[in-house]
Amino acid sequence: MEHKYRVWDIPEQKMYYEGFYICPDGSLVWRNDAKPEPDTYILMQYTGLKDKNGKEIYKGDVVKDIDGVWLVEQRNYKWVVIMLPWDRETEPPDIYDLCDMGYLEIIGDIHSKPELLEQK
Repeated sequence: MEHKYRVWDIPEQKMYYEGFYICPDGSLVWRNDAKPEPDTYILMQYTGLKDKNGKEIYKGDVVKDIDGVWLVEQRNYKWVVIMLPWDRETEPPDIYDLCDMGYLEIIGDIHSKPELLEQK
């Protein structure tokens, strides 16, 4: 599988798909050689899968199908989807393997559209 990443720049509130590289130690460096503090960005890996429109699915994406809205996560080295909304403090999540769901459509991601976590 191809290892691709995108970066959510927290201060800029912007998603980047290029213009950075990942060091062997896992840290991030922008192409202008600036090395941001670890708490100023979120690195998200490509799952290797695409939605029904051919768009690449990354960790942190929110996807939908006829049954509901789902958050893409990685658990125990597997890509999964978690049904939303999910109260992290009181409920165990409904989790399914991502590979079983080829009819999903990306509707956003949890960083640029955090309100999607409340979708039903």
